[in-house]
Amino acid sequence: MSVDLITMADVLAVLTPIWGSRPETARRVRQRIRTVMRWAMAHGFAENNPAGEAIGGALSTMPKLKAHLRALPYREVPATLHVVDSSQASVAAKLCLRSTVLTAARSGETRAAVWAEIDVDRALWTVPVGCMKGGIEHRVPLSGPALKVLDEARELYDGSDLAFPSPARHGRALSDMTSAKILRTAGLA
Repeated sequence: MSVDLITMADVLAVLTPIWGSRPETARRVRQRIRTVMRWAMAHGFAENNPAGEAIGGALSTMPKLKAHLRALPYREVPATLHVVDSSQASVAAKLCLRSTVLTAARSGETRAAVWAEIDVDRALWTVPVGCMKGGIEHRVPLSGPALKVLDEARELYDGSDLAFPSPARHGRALSDMTSAKILRTAGLA
């Protein structure tokens, strides 16, 4: 659809179905539409912004965040990791989750970690710009236990450079649901 033909009704047709059920997604969709339309107006492709302030009157108040995600008290971490280690999950999944906990990294960074980023001699994992949400290189110091996990992960080598390769999908990273499934199955989610 040409940007000059987009109306508030079109924007509402996209936002209304998700506004109450997926507020964060709806907010981001509206923000992106508003940004595109602002650009189109600045370049003479559109006369108004159908996702601008005027549309706010047609949308209900966005639901408040109910609660933050539950955090595990640090004293419970060893027992929790023991439960994870006792689970039926793959070795790669258990090691990946343990590494995520020990490095305080995002699970996506850990799942995508490649050996070229890891300097065992310097006990340093350098996550490149392309893998970081913030868009800047991130250096993660590796503790003794984190290095032990990586040493165990070397046995998972599948020909790819992934530190924690998927046992089900040769040469590919673990699924983004892997850690969540382990925690749910173990009753820890």
